[in-house]
Amino acid sequence: MKLLEKLFITISILSSLLLVSLLFVVAWQKKQGVFEDFLVSAKEENSEERFTEEIESDATLGAAVLPIETETETTTADPYPYYIRVNRTGNCVTIYTKDEEGEYTVPYKAMICSTGYETPLGKFDSKGKYKMKGLIHDVYGQYATWITGNILFHSVPSAQPTKDSVSVRNYNELGTIASAGCVRLTVADAKWIYDNCELGTWIEIYDDADNPGPLGKPEAIKLPKGSKWDPTDPDPENPWHEKEPTIEVTRDTEIKVAKDIDLLDGVKAFDTCGNDISDKIKVEGSIYPNIPGEYSITYQVEDAIGKTAQTVVVYKIKE
Repeated sequence: MKLLEKLFITISILSSLLLVSLLFVVAWQKKQGVFEDFLVSAKEENSEERFTEEIESDATLGAAVLPIETETETTTADPYPYYIRVNRTGNCVTIYTKDEEGEYTVPYKAMICSTGYETPLGKFDSKGKYKMKGLIHDVYGQYATWITGNILFHSVPSAQPTKDSVSVRNYNELGTIASAGCVRLTVADAKWIYDNCELGTWIEIYDDADNPGPLGKPEAIKLPKGSKWDPTDPDPENPWHEKEPTIEVTRDTEIKVAKDIDLLDGVKAFDTCGNDISDKIKVEGSIYPNIPGEYSITYQVEDAIGKTAQTVVVYKIKE
């Protein structure tokens, strides 16, 4: 009898120890799981803090003017007036507005751009805006709109966080693959997106080498060496505002009666930056070269940034 009692007591003690051990293991696992969750939360929080610090450091340059929004899972862009499509291989941006059925099918505006091999394909919603944003390689971009990750719309890079230090080489690369992944634009175009496309606007990046877009691909003016400003920058201090396209007529305006007269012979045009754009001259009016008299001919030209020039020449046909 005593032997059975001892055996029963021993079994009870072992069962109690086993139960305590199991409870300890369960408690340890729960604690470990909570600790792991804490580590994940802390990691995410620290990442957010680092990103916030980066944004705040930009703010010292007068950069961040709107709060950053996190990426959402919104599946409709109905609340927004515009939809942006970026043709990566065509280096052209087309802005769309809605048709009568509320679909983004109406092409509204086209912009020349420079993308990069790291520019991602896909559909994204804009998440932040900055008047002046620090970029990689210690350069800066104006009127930046955050697309996804470290990809932005922004103006052609400047060497300093100022408007008067634009990279001439990068500017003259507009229309080609030239960026590290961001979508480079003229200041005027970057500012248009910044001003008119609110946060959450959908941006679609795709490839189509054969068709830049329904409105075609605009031109970009070429900057001469030594330039410091983007000619499209609307800032009142921009010295390019004082420049205009010009038309020069070097031919003799008194012409003897002839069978044919080339009205573009001896006529040249130059854009705001001094580039020859004679091939863009448009002629209004006509001459009857075999009938003596006076004839008024109007020459017009428009350069790549929308500035125009016009001159009227009176030709005299003499016998």
